[in-house]
Amino acid sequence: MPTSMPKSMPAPGDREGVAELKRLAHEVRNAMNGVAVSLEVARSRAGRGAAPAEVYPFLETASEQLELATRLHKQYTDFATTLATDGEARAARRTPIHDAPEA
Repeated sequence: MPTSMPKSMPAPGDREGVAELKRLAHEVRNAMNGVAVSLEVARSRAGRGAAPAEVYPFLETASEQLELATRLHKQYTDFATTLATDGEARAARRTPIHDAPEA
């Protein structure tokens, strides 16, 4: 269960950018799975009448994984926005002046 965040994003590019988006999506899914598993264990133990001290660690883990998923999701959306903006800029540079829309 990875808990490290990427230190920097690669420069936006078709293959590299898509690969990074896929990696981030996978990490978000892993973190959300960690939330689901931890909550299910906590629910099961609480349902059997476990002491709060037995349930709390699983709730704490779920909270930590949710925080990780939230940070990763923000990175995903920020990077996707960067890719989209970069793609629009590249498309604008390729558009001949006579084909450019009027302002």
